[in-house]
Amino acid sequence: MKITYIEHSGFLAEGKELNCLFDYWKGDLPQLEKEKPLYIFSSHAHHDHFNPEIFRIGEGNPWVRYVLSKDISLSPGKLKQYGIGPDWLDRITRAGSRQHYSLEGLEVDTFRSTDAVVAYAVCMEGTWIYHAGDLNWWTWKDEETEGEYRDMTGRFQEEISLLSGYSFQAAMVSLDPRQGERFYWGMDYFMKHVNTEIVIPMHCWDDYSVVERLKKMECSSDYREKIHSPEEKVINVLDK
Repeated sequence: MKITYIEHSGFLAEGKELNCLFDYWKGDLPQLEKEKPLYIFSSHAHHDHFNPEIFRIGEGNPWVRYVLSKDISLSPGKLKQYGIGPDWLDRITRAGSRQHYSLEGLEVDTFRSTDAVVAYAVCMEGTWIYHAGDLNWWTWKDEETEGEYRDMTGRFQEEISLLSGYSFQAAMVSLDPRQGERFYWGMDYFMKHVNTEIVIPMHCWDDYSVVERLKKMECSSDYREKIHSPEEKVINVLDK
């Protein structure tokens, strides 16, 4: 399997028999094989995680399927806005949090985001990968009350505890410079509580300096060799 970083939180995971595209917002997609099944995931409706242009990928291609969070509206008016018809609903799985979905060629578990809707754990051809969406320890020094901090911390740590039983070959996890000195808290906690062979930072807002900053910090000593910068673009993953 290989994982190609597109932009922001967008990734393409390519297996031998099928592909998965996660949280495409913008950027150039790799060339896709027309007759190779493709699942397109969106974790929530925020503009930097869901772009209606994903429906253009499926035009005239019955091999394309969608796993979309339940906050993405599929009302008749929205379908018209997206340029698709009601017949497309048969190609779409609506994802809620803490659910399991068995799809053709995939097993999908969802988790409750600390911001909006879901994160995805996907078993693809026997290999488990994780895409966090906006599940992160969103804490902001001097910009939150003590109650807000406790609530966020509790919700984040509870969800990571549910992930602790998985073994991922690759995980795509937020490393957001906007959080200031707390930019690494979410990824550090994840890496110390969830077994993963490779972690690829995302949601960096084009500031990839945070990757090297984390790798130089003492807290990352046990996992820094597992960190692959999104600037590598293509990361090979050892299949199980």
